[in-house]
Amino acid sequence: MAHARANLPNEAVGLLVGSTGRPTAAIPLPNVARRGEFLADPYAQFLAERRIRDEGAQLLAIYHSHPRGGTRLSPLDVKFGRERPCLHVVIAIDPAKLGEERVAAYAIDSTDVRPVTVEIVASD
Repeated sequence: MAHARANLPNEAVGLLVGSTGRPTAAIPLPNVARRGEFLADPYAQFLAERRIRDEGAQLLAIYHSHPRGGTRLSPLDVKFGRERPCLHVVIAIDPAKLGEERVAAYAIDSTDVRPVTVEIVASD
């Protein structure tokens, strides 16, 4: 959430990693897309994915935010999601209502987009 708030008014993008099916770390990535879209900086993403592999962790999800938007995936989000075999998390964030963010997660494959129930636990 902190990354999504810090990136306003632009979309934030990053990776959620862990080793037991539960995220233990978030890796924020620079967004190099124009306003209203997200595209992780390719080199930063490469370094993050190498770090994940070297640490024996797993990429569990890719997250991005929708400033002033909802949690529904756009057609571009779905297209992107079909290229990555992990969960896709959307953070709906309104600058006028910080602290009231909503989150949705989706499993996306070549033929289907399925909402996935996630539990958000505050970190220490």
